[in-house]
Amino acid sequence: MVGVAGRSKGCKTCRDRKIKCDETRPGCIRCQKIGKNCPGYARPIHFVYSSQQKGSPITWEEAPTTTTIESCQLQLVVANGVPKKGKNSKGRQGGVIRSDVYVSSSTPCVMQNTPLNNSIPINKTEVYVNVYVQDFIHVSAPYRSVFKTAMVPYRFGHLYATHFRSGDSPEIRKELEDAFASCATTYFALKERDVNSKIQGHILYLKLLRQLKNYVKNGLANSDPAVFLYTCMMAAHYEILTSSSALTWLYHLAALGRLILSLGPYAFHDPLAGAILEVVRPYIIMNGMLERKRSFLEHEDWISIPAQYYPGGKSCWNRLIDIACPFPRLVEDGYALSQNITREAGSLHVQNCLDQAQKLLAWRREWNETHGQEPYTYIIPSTSIPYLSAKDEQGPLFDTIFWFENVSISTTVYQYNVYILILVFHLTKFIPWFELCFGKHDPLTEKLKQAIGSFEVELVCREIARSVDYQRAPEFKHGSTGVYFGVKVAYDFIGPNSRLGRFFEKAVIDSPLMRRTGGTAAEDLLKPWYGPAPPTEEQIFMIQEERLRKATLESEVEEPPQQQPMMELGYVLGDFVV
Repeated sequence: MVGVAGRSKGCKTCRDRKIKCDETRPGCIRCQKIGKNCPGYARPIHFVYSSQQKGSPITWEEAPTTTTIESCQLQLVVANGVPKKGKNSKGRQGGVIRSDVYVSSSTPCVMQNTPLNNSIPINKTEVYVNVYVQDFIHVSAPYRSVFKTAMVPYRFGHLYATHFRSGDSPEIRKELEDAFASCATTYFALKERDVNSKIQGHILYLKLLRQLKNYVKNGLANSDPAVFLYTCMMAAHYEILTSSSALTWLYHLAALGRLILSLGPYAFHDPLAGAILEVVRPYIIMNGMLERKRSFLEHEDWISIPAQYYPGGKSCWNRLIDIACPFPRLVEDGYALSQNITREAGSLHVQNCLDQAQKLLAWRREWNETHGQEPYTYIIPSTSIPYLSAKDEQGPLFDTIFWFENVSISTTVYQYNVYILILVFHLTKFIPWFELCFGKHDPLTEKLKQAIGSFEVELVCREIARSVDYQRAPEFKHGSTGVYFGVKVAYDFIGPNSRLGRFFEKAVIDSPLMRRTGGTAAEDLLKPWYGPAPPTEEQIFMIQEERLRKATLESEVEEPPQQQPMMELGYVLGDFVV
């Protein structure tokens, strides 16, 4: 916890002299009158770690020469769980406030500047990192039998940098370890509800931000982009862990995508940089679809990068993400089409979407031929899972559910179904508009309906639902944000009026992200734009009136002009007839 002795808000000189300070910024007038330079209003901060076991606490105190980040830039917010004591209480002796880990969450907040020269004892850091690695890195490690040497993490940011860079200098290695430790410590604090660990995680996070500032200031971002990107990625991951907003983490991912774009594709030949790119690519695509803005990842120079550092070519996961890179552009084009629906633009957009769908179907056929269902995917009785979630008051939704050899395979198949569902949902939104603008029996409308019917969307949604239990297993920490994005898409498509739809709604509401953000309905998580809303009565009347007007004009133009009968020449010329 953070404690500050005394109640005065005056400068250090006035506090030492025990006189009232006028608190003028940046320096008080009293100091100027006595000919002294006002030392300012910053106070030393004392951090005390009190273990759950009875024993002497370990104390970290601010050194006199410590530089702090100004309060106008960054501030540390921690819960002040110290109970109020009487005037004669000894709780403030030595200027240090001690607290146990069972701190009330309803207590007020104290905001103070945070020193960045504090470090966690080595044994505590090892505990934090070991717990984090055990929970995430091991289950998302590469599986060479299926994915060659591809790193397919199923959680954002869970890359252990030291696995990729063994020849770094001690200074660089320490920076990478500190960046990882900031998230590991925070994760441990959230998992164990340890307030002291949360404070230390925030201290490391501020240190991480200071490193980023130095990278930009000294030009190290271009000289070693992998270290710079890894630090940025862990900063964004910290925000994902601690953010109370359902969209803040997406803003950080969008900023990380802009940093990747600024470095250029040739900066990702480094193994660590390449692994970071593969981790971030699905989230950049998802953010582009939410913002209806095309992504730079669909350019050929970015798609061709991974093959240069993956021996043996791209994995199935890499190729799936390559196919999904144009999705933000398709959503952007669809939004432009919804503003002005024409036959030419509609036909082109439908064809582009169907081309991507055919690529996805070809990918799935290749997956089935290469890996098949066994031994990587298992179908087991749904009643054999004690923590089964695919059930309601009527019992299990399915007789069997999918189980997988590892989470990488599950994520790959799951993400394929999500991409198919997004495409079909997007095209489905245009059917009422095409029927209204072109007619129900128009060739373009008929083509769109036939294409949507061929995808068997009900089976796709059921496959997503049958995979959720594996993703929500306790050993995988009950799912990731990417998992619930797919569940949200399925819920939006199915709706809440069926058993399957209510299951998807329950899965979204029970997600850790919803609990952290305080959402109470499935609509509170993410609100993607799938396509135009159905036409209103006013829009239907206006479009029908416009179609009738155009039909009337066309009929008038097509009518041949009536020819006047030829009059006799003598009558026309009159007296001039010869």
